[in-house]
Amino acid sequence: MKKCTVLVLLVLVVLYLTGCGDENSGETPTVGIDTLTSDSDWTGGVERPQGFDFSEARVRYADINLFESTIDLSIDVLTAGNVATGAAFTLYGDRPFIRDMGLVSLEDVSEAPESGYVSYLINMVAGHTYCVVTAEGNYAKLFIMDMDWGNYEGGIPYAWIKFQWQFQPDGGRVF
Repeated sequence: MKKCTVLVLLVLVVLYLTGCGDENSGETPTVGIDTLTSDSDWTGGVERPQGFDFSEARVRYADINLFESTIDLSIDVLTAGNVATGAAFTLYGDRPFIRDMGLVSLEDVSEAPESGYVSYLINMVAGHTYCVVTAEGNYAKLFIMDMDWGNYEGGIPYAWIKFQWQFQPDGGRVF
């Protein structure tokens, strides 16, 4: 009996060390830190803005048909004339998707609110946490760690944010 227990434990240790543990199961991570910019890809003559997809846990360009894109959010440069004055979250589509939770840490938001989300541009503020309803109807939250905007030498406006995020893939609002 003792040999059998030792053998089972040994097999479990070997399986874990060879990649069969939770870390390598292929599941999408639920937390991370990423940087998102206002860059766009113009492949095929169509603007495809850079966005973030929480379900894929990655920054990517929007689909060719922007209104059917599954990116969860992107950023826009706010301008006065051609001068960058700030940055805002934006989404291509008409579903309510974001809510500013204010000057709180990511950890302070333990549950996404049921309502109060907007579908229009919302100014980004460093140090604020935001709750997001994803394209699939799940919930995520993000905290803006750092951000900047301005104009390149040729006058083209830019913006970027560095953010910490957490995604709830099961559709629940509790993180």
